[in-house]
Amino acid sequence: MLYLYRSILRYLTNSKRIFTLFLLALLFELSFEYFTSLSIKYLIDDAITPRNMTIFFALLLALLIGGVLNLVIGVGGDYAMSKLNETILLGLRQNLYEQTQKLSAHFFSRYRIGDIVARFTMDIPAVEHAMMMTFSTLILASLSIVVGTALLFTLEWKLALVAFVGIVFMFIPQKLLNKRAQHYNEEYVGVVESFSNNMDEEMKAFKLIRGFQLQASMKKRFMKQLQVWFRIGVKRSFINSNLERLPIMVLSVINVIILGLGGYFTFQGTMSIGDLIAFYSVFDTVGLSVIQFMEVVPDLIEGEVGIRRINEVLEIAPDLEEGDHALTRASLSKDIKFDGVTFGYTEAQPVIHDLSLSIPVGSYVAIVGASGSGKSTLLQLLMRFYDPQKGAIRIDDTDLRSIQLSSFLQHAGVIFQEPYLFHATIRDNLLIGHPDASDEALFQATRAVGVHDAIIQMSSGYDTWIENDGANLSVSQRHRISIARALLRSQELTFLDEVAASLDPESEIALNETISSAHKGRTVIAASHRLKTVAHADLVYMIDHGRVIEQGTHQELMARQGAYYSLWKKQEGFHMSRDGEVLVDAERLRQLPFFAYMNETLLHEIKDLLRTEKVASGHHVFKQGDAGNKLYIIARGKVAVSKQNDKGHSTRVAVLQDGDHFGEIALLKDAPRNADITALTDCALLTLTRSQLLPLLDRYEDMKIKLNQSLTERS
Repeated sequence: MLYLYRSILRYLTNSKRIFTLFLLALLFELSFEYFTSLSIKYLIDDAITPRNMTIFFALLLALLIGGVLNLVIGVGGDYAMSKLNETILLGLRQNLYEQTQKLSAHFFSRYRIGDIVARFTMDIPAVEHAMMMTFSTLILASLSIVVGTALLFTLEWKLALVAFVGIVFMFIPQKLLNKRAQHYNEEYVGVVESFSNNMDEEMKAFKLIRGFQLQASMKKRFMKQLQVWFRIGVKRSFINSNLERLPIMVLSVINVIILGLGGYFTFQGTMSIGDLIAFYSVFDTVGLSVIQFMEVVPDLIEGEVGIRRINEVLEIAPDLEEGDHALTRASLSKDIKFDGVTFGYTEAQPVIHDLSLSIPVGSYVAIVGASGSGKSTLLQLLMRFYDPQKGAIRIDDTDLRSIQLSSFLQHAGVIFQEPYLFHATIRDNLLIGHPDASDEALFQATRAVGVHDAIIQMSSGYDTWIENDGANLSVSQRHRISIARALLRSQELTFLDEVAASLDPESEIALNETISSAHKGRTVIAASHRLKTVAHADLVYMIDHGRVIEQGTHQELMARQGAYYSLWKKQEGFHMSRDGEVLVDAERLRQLPFFAYMNETLLHEIKDLLRTEKVASGHHVFKQGDAGNKLYIIARGKVAVSKQNDKGHSTRVAVLQDGDHFGEIALLKDAPRNADITALTDCALLTLTRSQLLPLLDRYEDMKIKLNQSLTERS
C-alpha cells in the first residue's frame, strides 16, 4: 500500500493548500465524533444522575452547534477531497496518454490494444476508487483508531489494555491474507485484460470468423476464458470478503469481553456507569474504524495493482526522445539522405544493411522491391517510428534525430496501404491534418482524387458521419478520402506506403494521375512492390534484403535488364477489367518455367482456360493438407505461405505477390497441399485446374511429357 501512496504523492505537490483544508475538516469531524462519545459520560454522571438541568442543556447545545459546524465543514471537506482525487486522476491520465504518444512503434508491437486501453478503463478507475476510499474513509479511520485508543487508556487503562490486544488481533487476518489477495487481484486484472484483447480481435475479424464459420471455435475459446475468469473471480471475491468478515468476528468476541469486564469493574465500584457507557461508545467507534480500515484494504490492493501496471508503462524510457536543443526546421531546401543506415526490429536480425541513398528536394522518388525487402521500413525510419541502430538519416545535412519531429512533419502527408478513418464526419477526417484549410482547398483535394462528386451525393455531403472505420463507404472511397487528406496537409513532402496494393484498377489509374499532377513542388517518396504505379517517378531505387541494388529512371533500369527489369516483366501481361476480371497475355505465361517450352497455339488455349478467382484479405486460398488440383497465378495482391510443424505451430516461410505463382505440382499430381496460403491483401488470382489442362495436353503428347519432366524437377 505504501507503493500506491508513494506513486500518487507527486500529483499532490501543487495541492498543499487544498490538502491542508481537507485535513483540518477531517480533524474537526474526528473531534466531534469523540466529543459525542465522551459527552455521554458527562450527561449520565454530571447531568442526568444528579438532575442538573444547566449542564444537561449546555451539553445538548454544544452537541447541536457542533453538529451544524460538522455539517458545514464536512461539505467543504468533501469538496476538497473531490478536488484532490480528481487532481490525481488528471495527472495519471495525462501522463499515461503523453507517454503513449512519446513511445516508438516498438512499444505498440509489445502491447496489444486491450493492454493499453485497460490501463485507462480498469487500472486508473481502480486507483481512483482506492484514493476515494483513502480520503473518505481510511485517513479518518486511522486517526480514529489512534485517538480512540488513547482515550480508552485515559478512561480505564486495564480495560483499555484488553481492548488494545483485541484491536491487534483484528489486524491479523489482513496480515495473513494480504499477499494472496494481491496475487488474485493481479491474476483477475490479467484475465480481464486478455479477455478485452480477444473481444477486440473478434470484433475486428467478424467477417473472417463468419466467412470461415469459426463461431464454434471462437465460442469455445470464449467459454474457456469465462471459466478461468469465473474461477479467479471466486477466489478473489472470497479472499476480499474474508478481509472484511474476519475482523468483524474478532470484534464481536472483544465486545463480549469488554462488556463482561466493564460490568465487573462497575460492580466493584472502580468504574461509574457513565464511564462504562462512554468507554464502550469510544471502543465501538474504534472497532468500527478498524472494520472500515479492513473494508478499504481490498480497494487499496486493487489500487496498488493498478498503479503498478500504470507505472510499468510510465517507466518505459522513450527511445525516440528529442533533445532539449532539438532544431526547428523551416523547410526542405536540398535533399534527404540515408547515410550508412542499418536497422532491424531486433538487433540480431537487421532489415536494412548499411544503406545509403539520396532523395532530391522536389523529386518523385520510388523505393521498390519484393515483399520483405525493407522498402516500407525505410519510410518508417524517415517518419521516426524507429531510429537507425547505425548510420543516420540527414535532412539538409542535419541528423533527423537532432530535428524536432513535429517541425519536420508539419507540412508532410502520409498515405498508408490500409487507410484509417476516424469516427467523425468526412469533413473532420479530411481536415484532421490541416484544420485551417479553406473549403476551396478541401474541394480541390477531393476533386483531384475523384471523390468529390461521390461525397456531395451522400445524404449529408461532407458532414456525413463515417461509421466504424469507414464501414459505410466503399473501399475505393476510403482510399480516395485518405489520399485527399494527405494531399490537403502535404505542402512539400508526401509519403506513399504501398498505397496501390489494395486499390482496384480504376482507383490505381486515378492515383497515378493524381500523383503525377499533384507532386509538382512536393517531394514524393513512394514505397511500392507494384512497379507500374511508380514507373513515372523521377528516380527509382530497387531494394533487395535491405540494400540498394539498382537505381535510375524507369527507362534506364529497363535498359539495364537487371532485377528491376525482371520484376517488371513478372508483373506485366495482366489486364484487369473494371469489374475485376483478369486476362493474361500468352507470352506472359511463357515466363512460367513449366510453360516455357510450349508453342504459341497451346499457350493461347491455356490462356483461354484460366479463370479469375478473388480472395479477400485475411482469407485462406487453401490450407495445408487440402486436396490439390489447381495452379494459381497472382495477378494482383499478396499472399503469405506458412507451414505447420508436427505440433501444429505455423511458421511463415515466404510472401508472394503480383506475378508469382503457386500450386503447379497439383496440375499433374493428386497430392495434398504442403502449406497454408493466406491472402494478405485483397487478391485477384488466375487459376487452372488439372481437369481443364489434361484433356488439352492429350492432344499434345510431347508437351505433356515435357510438362511432367519440368514439374518433376521442381517437386
